[in-house]
Parts: sequence; structure tokens; C-alpha cells
Amino acid sequence: MVAPPIDRSPVARLDLARAPLSIDVASLLSDAIVRGALPPGLKLVETEICERYGVSRSPLREALGVLETRGLVVRRPRYGVRVAPLSIEHLDQIAQCRIPLEAISAANVAALPQRLEIARTLASHMDRMREAEGRGDVDACFDANAALIADLRRANPNQVLGRILADLDHTAQRYRYLVYRHRPETLRMLIESNLTMIAAIRHGQTQNAHDITSKMVHDSWQDLRKILRDLIPAVEESVAPLVHPNWGAA
Repeated sequence: MVAPPIDRSPVARLDLARAPLSIDVASLLSDAIVRGALPPGLKLVETEICERYGVSRSPLREALGVLETRGLVVRRPRYGVRVAPLSIEHLDQIAQCRIPLEAISAANVAALPQRLEIARTLASHMDRMREAEGRGDVDACFDANAALIADLRRANPNQVLGRILADLDHTAQRYRYLVYRHRPETLRMLIESNLTMIAAIRHGQTQNAHDITSKMVHDSWQDLRKILRDLIPAVEESVAPLVHPNWGAA
């Protein structure tokens, strides 16, 4: 698999005065992996990446260590560093964690005294998402949703839960982007589900916020399984499909 051509424009190169540089590099590479610019299985060649972003090998290696911790790249002897593969098994494992935890997080936020202000912030992201969906801008739609998820996580008073969800989201974003790119017709449904969740938070309806979020994440998971079957027809599922307690067999 051949890496994309190196972008030598000034915009693509990092400002060396910024710190920590390794985190900047990790952020840029993470975004490229999430959006498929660096596809699964691609070998990451240090010299090419250093030239592309105008950095030395030391911060790059630190960045690759960050990406490895996040599950975005894999490193093996005589194999090098490659973009981590996508699989139904991995998606199922992420969903098994995210469905209950995202629901708890939404319920926690709905119980906060400042929930009205939080709901307004979340609704502003949904306005951006709806506008982007209307003009067919998939990437802007994805960015607005990512901002909503990040703000919802930051509002969660349970900091341990917030950190767990942040770690999960690094890899979950790769799968979520597939929905936006390959099933844009489902975005309107996702927007409506998010608006319903925000309304429950605004009115302090903790159980509704929990149940709506749980079903929304579950339904997205099911859509992603179908997409992955189409994109990776040769993938072999080594685990049985997960069962969600509220909806029965997947």
C-alpha cells in the first residue's frame, strides 16, 4: 500500500515553536487515520512523515507511541509501524463499553444544576451539524458531532468516566467516520436522536437521557456492522455478536 503524496505546503508543516510537538504530530496523524487519509494497514515510514510535517524523528517517535497507546497504530518486529486494522470484532468490543458508559454520562449531565447552559452549548453544535448536513458537507458534519461529544464528555462530573470515554473515542471515531462517509442518508436520523437527547438533558430527565443515548449508540453500532461487512467482506468474526439487554440479539 502506497502512502499519499507528501504535502509540502506551509499549512501542512508544523510551527516548531509550539509545544509539546509530539502531541501536535499525534493529533495530525490521528486525524488523518480517522478520516482514512492514512488507511488501515499502511506502513508509516518515519522519513516520509518527518519530511511531510517538518519535524525530527524524536517527536515523531513520541507521537507514534501516543497513537499506539490509543490503538490507532500497531508496532511489531520486522513489521514496522502500521495503521491499525478495522474489524467487526474490534467494533463490537468498543460498542460493548460505549453503550452503557455513554448512557451513564448523559444521565450524569442531565442531573447537573447547570444543565440548561450545557444543553445550549450542545444545541449549537447540532445547529452546525444540521447546516453541514443540508449542504452535504460530511466532514463539517462529523466535526460538529465530534465537538458535541467532547463537550458532553467534559461536562460529565465523573472525571474517571470522562477519561475512559475519551480513550474509547480515539478509536471509536474511525468507525463513526465510516457512517458519515458511506451512509450520509443516516445523518438526519442521528441529528434527530441527538436533539432528543439534548432535550432530555435540558429538562433534567436523567432516565430519558440515559435510555435515548443507549439506543442511539446501539443503533449506530448496528449500522457500522453492516458497513464493515460491505467494506471488509473477508473479515472473520471471532466472537459472537454482542447482545444488548434492551433489544435482544443484534
